[in-house]
Amino acid sequence: MFFNWIKLNLLLIFIFANIYPTFHLTGPSQIYSEIIPISINDEKVILAKTRLIENYLGTHGEVTVKYGFCLIENKSISEFKGIRLESPKNNNTQEYYKKLKFWDAIFYGETTNSQLKEITSYLKLDNSYDSVNVKSYYKNKKLKKSIFEEEYKLKLAETPQLSLKNGQSDDYEKTKDILVLYDFGDILILHNEFFYVEDDLVGASFNYYHPWFDANRNEHSVKYEEYVITGIIFK
Repeated sequence: MFFNWIKLNLLLIFIFANIYPTFHLTGPSQIYSEIIPISINDEKVILAKTRLIENYLGTHGEVTVKYGFCLIENKSISEFKGIRLESPKNNNTQEYYKKLKFWDAIFYGETTNSQLKEITSYLKLDNSYDSVNVKSYYKNKKLKKSIFEEEYKLKLAETPQLSLKNGQSDDYEKTKDILVLYDFGDILILHNEFFYVEDDLVGASFNYYHPWFDANRNEHSVKYEEYVITGIIFK
């Protein structure tokens, strides 16, 4: 759903960026806080890939993208730094989008056992992650909020989702649907999304804020307007 929207916007941005190297329109502020599981060990600790974009200016152009990894366990998310793709400072947009395409393909693509070995070596983890073994936990199941709470025996208002950089769900008031990406038993991984162009809220909103300055240059903290957030529920 949102992948097609992203691809269309990236295509338009790429076209305009090549025609007009200084092309930078602004729109709603956006945050992408994404987590994709890779492997789970015998202790039920999940190793995952991460991707974070904080576009608080709503720039339709090149923004910094942070790729990394995390361990999900004991009601916490431990993050590890990886690749940081900076927005270009010399109008070299072609190189930026070339790298973005490369690293996004790795992030969204299926991780191989060979890549897993490289990741565990880079993170200096033990040998407990010996294979990419999360496919059987993948559900991609959309449920009405009431049905989700009944099926999983949870009260969402009392069981917040956690995400990267200490993000936490804070509002289900307008929520109709809950999208379960993975079900690891005691750990659920959910998809949360909102874009004005689709006007379709999935999941919860989160307590991600960014600085905003009024006409008098007074600083305020305001919520991101649009988002794609992977949330973790510990049952």
